[in-house]
Amino acid sequence: MIIRITFICFFTLVSFCSIQAQNLFYSGNYLWNWSNINPAALGTENALDIKMSYHKQWSGLEGAPNNFSFLAQTPLFQQKTEILSQNYHATGLEGYHNQAGLWSETGLYARYAYHLTLSQRDEWNPNSRLRMSFGASFGFKTIGFDASKATLHNPNDNIIQNNQQSTIPDANIGIWLRNDRFFGGFGIYQLFENNVNIGQSNNLERYYNLTTGANINLTKNIILSPSALININKTTAINWDLNAKLAYNDLVWVALNYRHKRAVQTFLGTRVTSWLDIAYSYQFSTFLKNNENNFNSLGTTNEILLGIRFFNKKVDSDEKRNSIF
Repeated sequence: MIIRITFICFFTLVSFCSIQAQNLFYSGNYLWNWSNINPAALGTENALDIKMSYHKQWSGLEGAPNNFSFLAQTPLFQQKTEILSQNYHATGLEGYHNQAGLWSETGLYARYAYHLTLSQRDEWNPNSRLRMSFGASFGFKTIGFDASKATLHNPNDNIIQNNQQSTIPDANIGIWLRNDRFFGGFGIYQLFENNVNIGQSNNLERYYNLTTGANINLTKNIILSPSALININKTTAINWDLNAKLAYNDLVWVALNYRHKRAVQTFLGTRVTSWLDIAYSYQFSTFLKNNENNFNSLGTTNEILLGIRFFNKKVDSDEKRNSIF
């Protein structure tokens, strides 16, 4: 146990000192909501949509990472139907808190996106519109170090002296392209590369992601959505994800997320009512091999996701929105 806790502390320290903390709290929950990873994907449903998640990594280990996040988003100036306008604005508010060992990170961002219709494949099907959107988020993040939680072998060790924190402005931008058959986008994050001074001076490192995916109708009611995500930054190797999501009648969905050499994450979600979605995720770590020279038991990683919609617009048909109840 001591060895594993030591590993947690070391892994956490390396992650935060490189100012890439968001990678430590990795989750594939963007399959639940693509605007989690691209501000341009904001406001694609005609409702006030609130998504929340709680991610507990390596449960049972002291100091293991955990994360809470929320994102509220809505399109603006829409008609009283489910169909979105050809061109429209969307806005949102995002917040999160990450905790790992002695380190924490809290962020709050305002978001905006503009959606533009480029073409429409089928004039009778509004979902066939090819839309391009541009988005941005701006806010502040606070990175902190809590020395009071540290237990030192040598109480006189002055390496860890005081609680420290740094609050800095931050911004992200993105572009998103979608219709009923495919989707994809490109984003740039930590745009300002601001300096964080906690113990030593570090800069937030700008990073990029590229997303692509498709919606394949297997039957009238079953849609398969394969997708891929590539993350790029200056100092580490390219990280990539492969995903597959299977949805039945917009009612129940399962998904599988694989991050190269890092983790496999499974999802099960359902639309309980017309205004409530819930989902559960279980993650397997794959970056640690199961042999005597590696840490082969880091505990389980679980995630709970909750989605709430207010001011749902009426569906432009005689069909009721699918839900369990």
